[in-house]
Amino acid sequence: MVGTQAERLAFTPWEGLEWHETHINPETGEDHILRYMYDNGTWELIESPDEINNEHVTVQLSTNGGSDTPVGKSIIVHITGQSEESMTVDANGTVEFDVPIGSIYTIHFPYVAYCSKMPEVTRTAMLASHTITKVYNYLGSIIRTVVLERSNPDNWETGGPVEAVDSILNEYGSYVIDEVHKKYAKLSSLDHRYFDDGAAWSGAYGNAFRRLPQVFYEMDTNGDSEPVLKICGQDINAKSWPESWIGIYKGAVIDGALRSIPGVQTTQSKTMTQFWECAQHLGMNYGLVNYFDHCKLLALHYAKFGKANSEATMGVGLANAGNSYYTHTTGETTALGDGTGQLPYLFTGFYMNKLFGIEDLAGSTWEFRPNIRFENSGSTAVVYDGNIVSNEATGRHFTKLNNASQAYITQMVLGEYCDFIPKAVGGNNASAYCDATWASTSGQLLLVGGSSNNGTVAGLSAARSSDDFSGSGANVGARLAFKGNIADYELVTGAALAALNAPAE
Repeated sequence: MVGTQAERLAFTPWEGLEWHETHINPETGEDHILRYMYDNGTWELIESPDEINNEHVTVQLSTNGGSDTPVGKSIIVHITGQSEESMTVDANGTVEFDVPIGSIYTIHFPYVAYCSKMPEVTRTAMLASHTITKVYNYLGSIIRTVVLERSNPDNWETGGPVEAVDSILNEYGSYVIDEVHKKYAKLSSLDHRYFDDGAAWSGAYGNAFRRLPQVFYEMDTNGDSEPVLKICGQDINAKSWPESWIGIYKGAVIDGALRSIPGVQTTQSKTMTQFWECAQHLGMNYGLVNYFDHCKLLALHYAKFGKANSEATMGVGLANAGNSYYTHTTGETTALGDGTGQLPYLFTGFYMNKLFGIEDLAGSTWEFRPNIRFENSGSTAVVYDGNIVSNEATGRHFTKLNNASQAYITQMVLGEYCDFIPKAVGGNNASAYCDATWASTSGQLLLVGGSSNNGTVAGLSAARSSDDFSGSGANVGARLAFKGNIADYELVTGAALAALNAPAE
């Protein structure tokens, strides 16, 4: 590299570029080489590698808000060729250590409550000394945390305001989409028998959906190595589940099309592919509620209520009703609007449940969840994108449980993508996730929720991965999803939508 001192200082190249300057000692007349290394945004004077053996690293940690800090917690340092070492952050938020010149080292930072997860740092030791300064971003006013998988399913520790979850749930609401006229109208948040403007809706036209926004999330571990889920409705530079349009009612196939409307009999005994084709009968903008929607709903439930026990939050629904209730009538919870709870099912002595305005997510029939499939004797999960149903699509992989028979779930896969797929079993209906799973080496697709003959083993967390791709059954249904761009539709009042669909005189 050539140029003047000013040109060198103004130059902004890639990391690791060196600059050498030759200085003549006026007393001895000997040359003296000064070496500079561009590192982390600045030029640093370094000694000759012949004169130093280690890079002295100083890690300085702090937060920009909140009561929790990194002080007293541990960073984990892994140096190439050496075992990991845990080092405690001192009262000043500092940790110091040495790394042999030329070695690659990685620093894993500690969990700090209500703060965004700090990404690990990997670099090569090149300097006599190097300082790494990190400031945790406090998100306590907009983020909700929940410690997952504690033994008591009714007492999972939460942090941050519950309003962080409520803001997600309240951002949009529920809507009827009229595909024929390319219009949509908002339903009352208090009672789905009415639109937001008071006009009545009985399901005679359109399909009803609960709209949930994009949700950002991070998985972390606390000081006890417990899994901690953080969710937020704002972009916190984290992973996210996309916006969802989830059918409010269990799917019913009418005139060849999968519908989400009240007052009709549900449909079962079709394969996942057949249900998807019935959804596509409405148009290319329709499909099935999928795996990403499933993970989002579980996360919102755990974070909102601080518990896994869905029986305690939305009720058991039809889970104890028996086989004869696989087919049932939709719409018994319309009076709950966008709420959570259960209401009597007709005059049977049983109930129909609702979560965040979505009826019957657990306890009547299992539901297919596309965008995840299982291979390698049921032990490998493949998560894929797109409004498709496939047993061959490619995507990211992870290992899952492949042998369980009505066993209670104690752990999920989780990981950085928050995969709510069972990983370990052995609990009961009063521990951990308190719902059961079925898995086998022949399993190829995911079903969730349980059915009306499952009793307490059914629930929001219940999962079944023991069916082959062509499987169907009297206790298996599906749920319609809108997969299009709502900007292509016009938002109108309920009265206007009713007028468009009024019988011709």
